[in-house]
Amino acid sequence: AHPSDSAGSEFGVAWEALRNAARQVGPAAAAAEFDALFVSTGPSPVNPYAAHYLEPVGFPHVLATLRSDLAALGLGSRPDCTEPEDHIAVLFEVMRWLAAGESRTGLSGQRRFFDRYLRPWYSGFLARVRAAGPHPFYAAVADVVEAFLDIDAASFDLTDLYEEERSEEHTSELQSRLH
Repeated sequence: AHPSDSAGSEFGVAWEALRNAARQVGPAAAAAEFDALFVSTGPSPVNPYAAHYLEPVGFPHVLATLRSDLAALGLGSRPDCTEPEDHIAVLFEVMRWLAAGESRTGLSGQRRFFDRYLRPWYSGFLARVRAAGPHPFYAAVADVVEAFLDIDAASFDLTDLYEEERSEEHTSELQSRLH
């Protein structure tokens, strides 16, 4: 299905807004927006690193924990890569890799990674992207990303509920067989 097939949904509305924003911005203007948001000689207006959001709320050593989790998946940085692994784009790439079935962790591995490294901070990060100033293209990108990740979060939550219900049904069935 094409994203525009869900017109009227939060994702469909965000997708259409992104399509419209993309029509109105050229490559140079999009690059200027990116630089204004994420590139700076000092602190950038929007920090794209998980540690910035997670360490202050009780998740110390995010980067070290992430590196350990990535190593357990058989992943790691190339020696020539200077970008820390907790950059949001890297986390999205790991989620893509997990969802594509390139690891043996299955849905539980995706959920675990999402819950640990994206769910706690993506909304705050995307709100900062939208609030950082007049950046219509990246504000629209933030809306699409948030709608997409909200769908992921809801899907994982539903999966949890289903598994919990199945577990309760299985327990009830076993108890009835024993009595």
